[in-house]
Amino acid sequence: MSVPNADAHEAVIRQAYNSAGLDISETAMVEAHGTGTKLGDPIEAKAIGNCFRDNGAFLGAVGPNISSRVVHY
Repeated sequence: MSVPNADAHEAVIRQAYNSAGLDISETAMVEAHGTGTKLGDPIEAKAIGNCFRDNGAFLGAVGPNISSRVVHY
């Protein structure tokens, strides 16, 4: 299995903003992948924090909360 890499994750975020011509400082909320794993979530949070900490942004991860409550028939 591969392990997430905070540096690579940060680079992808910054590249996406640059490619889209967006100012990262104007982001107020970031929705994380947030799989709920002890390994991946802190790495993702670190990368997001590195990108958005200077101006602050809320961090959320709704996905795990929804998918864990989905009822399958």
